[in-house]
Amino acid sequence: MASRRDPSVSKVQLLMHLHECHKWAALACNRNVDRISKLFASPLPVQQHVHKAGLYVEDPRYLIGELDLHAEEIDRLKEGVVAQIDLFDKRRNRNIGIFIAIYVPLAFATVRRPDGSQGV
Repeated sequence: MASRRDPSVSKVQLLMHLHECHKWAALACNRNVDRISKLFASPLPVQQHVHKAGLYVEDPRYLIGELDLHAEEIDRLKEGVVAQIDLFDKRRNRNIGIFIAIYVPLAFATVRRPDGSQGV
């Protein structure tokens, strides 16, 4: 609710940074899955618990899925904040336009009298 009252560019930048961090974390998890898979695929001197390799691979995959879900939520939130910024800009531009439409004609309607006082 607070972001709706005061949407700002800094919030969008924070969301973009957060999204980038999620992407880097998911990439790191993918690399770890690849390394674990290669490690358990190669012949090791002692392979007593090779059947547990699936557990070591599934945890990072689950984490990757969760990071992807969070990244999608961040994208939706970022789009919402950008839409609100656009809405506030349109509202501000409308108010400025109304102000200009009233002020400019009144500026030309004001005339000075020869004695220095103003009159309409």
